[in-house]
Amino acid sequence: MKHAIDKWTLTASVVLVLGALLACKKKTEEPAPAASAAAPPPAVSIAPLATTAAAPTAAPVAADAAAAALALGNVKRFPDKEKPATGAVKVTVDNSLVYNEPDEKTPSVASLTKDIFVERLATLGSDWILVDFPSGVGKLSPGWVQAKSLGEQVATATHATVAGQSKTATLAGSAKPTGSAAPTGSAKPAASTTASAKPSATAPAASAPPPVKSKPQLLTRPTQ
Repeated sequence: MKHAIDKWTLTASVVLVLGALLACKKKTEEPAPAASAAAPPPAVSIAPLATTAAAPTAAPVAADAAAAALALGNVKRFPDKEKPATGAVKVTVDNSLVYNEPDEKTPSVASLTKDIFVERLATLGSDWILVDFPSGVGKLSPGWVQAKSLGEQVATATHATVAGQSKTATLAGSAKPTGSAAPTGSAKPAASTTASAKPSATAPAASAPPPVKSKPQLLTRPTQ
């Protein structure tokens, strides 16, 4: 009886050991889970470039308009309203302004001192007179001046009188040339602190005189 129990126990132990071995083998033979697929790289969203159309600036246009308004002699005419006028008159109000248009709200192009002669060209109503004024020595330019700034016609003054005046208008925005600065004396070159070393005269080494060779003396026989 005891032998049968031992045999059964041995058999059961062998079966358990084999089962454990088979379980371990099966576990080791199971394929490893497939590596998860690499996640695709995140999509890079490219923002559209903002195309800003260069809007034309009004600055150049305004600058051109201002330059045209201040251009000497660029006067505005009114053929249907003007009345021709002649004769030279004197300016009676100091610093009378000259305009390219008969409008004191526009920029002035020059100013006239008192007692300058101008030559009338046309009138516009009773407030404005178009004149030729001396804009330089021997040079006349047209411009609108308020009638209240001018006196009566001077019969003795002519076109040559107006053009030959030494007094001229002061042009607006024209800067007078500044006197050129006197040239400063050119600085004398500083004496060099390091005097160039003159080559020292090296005395030639005295050469030793050549040795004097002594001539052999002739032996004379004594006379008897």
